[in-house]
Amino acid sequence: MLVMPIIALFYNHHGLNDFQMFVVQGTYSMSIVVFEIPSGYFADLWGRKNTLIFGTICGASGYYIYSITDGFYGFLIAELVLGIGESFVSGADSAMLYDTLAHTQKIEKYLKLEGRITAVGSFAETIASSIGGGLAVIIGLRAPFIAQAIVASIGIPAAILLVEPQREMITKKPSIAHVFSILWHSIFVDLRLSSALVLSSIAGTATLTMAWVAQLLFVHHHLGESKTTILWVCLNLCVALVSLFAAHIHGLLGSKKVFWIIVIALPLAYLLIPMFSFVIVVCILFAFYFIRGLATPILKEQVNTRCTSDVRATVLSIRSLLIRLLFSIVGPAVGWIAIKHNFNNAVFSLGLFLSISLLLSAIFFIRSDRKTVTT
Repeated sequence: MLVMPIIALFYNHHGLNDFQMFVVQGTYSMSIVVFEIPSGYFADLWGRKNTLIFGTICGASGYYIYSITDGFYGFLIAELVLGIGESFVSGADSAMLYDTLAHTQKIEKYLKLEGRITAVGSFAETIASSIGGGLAVIIGLRAPFIAQAIVASIGIPAAILLVEPQREMITKKPSIAHVFSILWHSIFVDLRLSSALVLSSIAGTATLTMAWVAQLLFVHHHLGESKTTILWVCLNLCVALVSLFAAHIHGLLGSKKVFWIIVIALPLAYLLIPMFSFVIVVCILFAFYFIRGLATPILKEQVNTRCTSDVRATVLSIRSLLIRLLFSIVGPAVGWIAIKHNFNNAVFSLGLFLSISLLLSAIFFIRSDRKTVTT
């Protein structure tokens, strides 16, 4: 992710306002919404490896489009292609990890390894942020996108070299009806799985949206490429370190404390940001990213443990779909409120929405677990 430290500056340089920035990212999310479940079903039916190869090809192509295009509509096309690529990768990757561990009888290592993946990804993004910010300062704002296209291309041979484990396979004839039956069962029938999906999706929306709120905060406080890069590097380093020890922290604090820390702290950050000066806001961002490092691997594990391997990629795709669907609504709404009123009102309104949503989803999660134990 070489482009992340300067992407808001890049959009701003090409004349996009706050609303248009969120619309561009909303397009990415809507692209994922449209293709997410079909791609997960494809992974369950024809293999995680084939799905990942196609996804990485699209991921590289999106950044090549960014490298040669200008303006709002060119960026929309790039994000559309990137969204297709992301939809084919997300779900298939975690499903492949979980199935590999199940096949080798090491399933108890999932949380540790999912946390390690999040950590390695954040460490990589930390290094990439430094390089991307440096390229932007030395060469220009377009340079990180060109470099990102080259880096993304490395994913293609990496996907080709993967080895897919033996697992349960879908035995029914492929059909849209079967896809919808999995969707219906996951959300409306299996309440234990549904509660984990809802909680994980709302928390995921909170962490995804904060990445863009933070970027806009940097722009509104007139931070240049260098300061933005330094802050972005440090925030991702925070996620990396926490994710690396997520399993240890989870064991130390216990499931209940970690659960309520995630539910309370994520929306609280949004409510506090408009109330304080930039220095304190930066501290709040670090606290938020600390919780993010815990939330991502822990909530993914909750979803994985509640579904079977024959539909795991589809179920994980449902989680990603819900996150992107929520973001495609929440993101432009935040941008619209920011333009009509002001940025602080937009962030506070989002905090209220997330507070209510996470609290209700937490109650749903607890009750569904208790009901399962009782029955």
